[in-house]
Amino acid sequence: MPIELPLIELKPYGHKSGTEATLRKIFAYDWVVFSSYNAVKFTFERLEEMGLDSRVFGAARVCAVGPKTAAALEKQGIRPDMIPEKYIAESMVEAFEEVGGLKGAAVLIPRAREAREVVPEGLEKMGARVDILPIYENVMPEPHPLALAVVKGGKIDVVTLASPSAAINYAELLKKEGLPVDMAPCAVIGPATQSKAEELGLPVVAVAEKYTVEGMVLALESYLANE
Repeated sequence: MPIELPLIELKPYGHKSGTEATLRKIFAYDWVVFSSYNAVKFTFERLEEMGLDSRVFGAARVCAVGPKTAAALEKQGIRPDMIPEKYIAESMVEAFEEVGGLKGAAVLIPRAREAREVVPEGLEKMGARVDILPIYENVMPEPHPLALAVVKGGKIDVVTLASPSAAINYAELLKKEGLPVDMAPCAVIGPATQSKAEELGLPVVAVAEKYTVEGMVLALESYLANE
């Protein structure tokens, strides 16, 4: 039986005037890079508050990290110009390398405040001028007492972690409750989450081959079947 234990709460982030000034000039960028569904969500929520829509993108080309992010953009009337083969930050950098790099290009990356630096650093190495727009942040929500009771009771067969931030917050929760980090095996959504989880001492037993929630579920099914 699945037990929901939210590990991340997403909130808007950024100084209002600075964020709005950047969003008003999206059309001036050569590329806008969205490395998550939530980056799209919070960007367009802010644009709507400003009375703007997808027309503000002008001729700027758009890169989406994967199909979920692309679908969110398409709902806003934007068809991504690029979707990497693998749905991770490293693959986004590789995709730009394959099309000849970004020398002299202006790139905007709306993202989480806590996001990894893989994409901006990779694009800057190609000669791009990268502006980062932290538009939302991940905070740790107060855990539901019933879900927490299950965790503390040691009645978990496996934990699913869908982001490095989830791994960080889960490990922090265990530490706060005085529980061992290796108390339950973990299934993770991809290599970035696997790396962070293992760095924190969490035992990873299943990694999605396709870096989506559906892929993580398939990896978990395979692990449980073998168990």
